[in-house]
Amino acid sequence: CALPIYATTGGISLDGGAASNFTTSSGALTLEGKTGVNINEDGQTIIGISDTRGISTTNTSTIDLDCSSTLNLNSTGGAISIGNDDNDQNINIGTDGQRTIAIGTSSGTGLVPSTAINLNAVTLTLDATTGGISLDGGAASNFTTSSGALTLEGKTGVNINEDGQTIIGISDTRGISTTNTNTIDLDCSSTLNLNSTGGAISIGNDDNDQNINIG
Repeated sequence: CALPIYATTGGISLDGGAASNFTTSSGALTLEGKTGVNINEDGQTIIGISDTRGISTTNTSTIDLDCSSTLNLNSTGGAISIGNDDNDQNINIGTDGQRTIAIGTSSGTGLVPSTAINLNAVTLTLDATTGGISLDGGAASNFTTSSGALTLEGKTGVNINEDGQTIIGISDTRGISTTNTNTIDLDCSSTLNLNSTGGAISIGNDDNDQNINIG
């Protein structure tokens, strides 16, 4: 049978001189306060629930959220912020275990795709230690530096493509070739030099019957 305890105008204080517990053998255990709930440790509030039903943690050493199934963090009325206080500590995501880390959605898994992903930092490093990196844009895209050189490097060569076709290729012997090319226009505001230290400089040496115009 139930054991009701009422204090109609005052509070109820239950104090134990040693480790204590409230346990149900069946059914849920409900802890309810009219204007909030505070869960304390040694007189300090650790978890607080306000009368607006906001949950806050204070005086906390560590927080460890661990579950055997899905862990979801969602908000229907505001942004989800991680590391938005001015405390200079690192943020680690997926630093252990073999896992896929997904950020955003293009289609299918959500009602609408993610509108934007912004990465801002003093330096930004992307490393794929054993696999490739694929950056695909659905519209015109650019890689731009506001200061310093932009370096494109491949261990065994570099291919610059247009619509899946290699236009400029640099081999692992550092030879430069053009293929699938419509026109080539070399135009500069200063000196244009063509030189070779180890072989002839040939113009029009393929068996293609086209005129050569100079000057």
